[in-house]
Amino acid sequence: MVKLIAIAAILLALGVIPAVLAIGMDWHPAGDSPGVWFQRSGSILVVFSVLADAILASLFTSLFPGSQTVVLTDDDAVSLKPFYTIVSVFAVIFTAVGTVIWGYGDLFF
Repeated sequence: MVKLIAIAAILLALGVIPAVLAIGMDWHPAGDSPGVWFQRSGSILVVFSVLADAILASLFTSLFPGSQTVVLTDDDAVSLKPFYTIVSVFAVIFTAVGTVIWGYGDLFF
């Protein structure tokens, strides 16, 4: 479980990198504006955020079992809940921010 949550966190960090590079660096092709490349980076952020969220969704019942869920091991579940919650909140936020960048990113420039 720890590895999957860490992978989800790494995916979120990797998704943010193109957007940060698109803002801070001027490495776009000559025919395109920086705004277009920033807009395209939003799609990358959305894809990585959705992948991270899918990984986190597969762990949900293990960390937050319902009354009808059979729990085989509960060793790390308590200590992982805060980290899981933080990463999943960032996944939702990054999905929303990436969607806004993807749709309207060129208007920010």
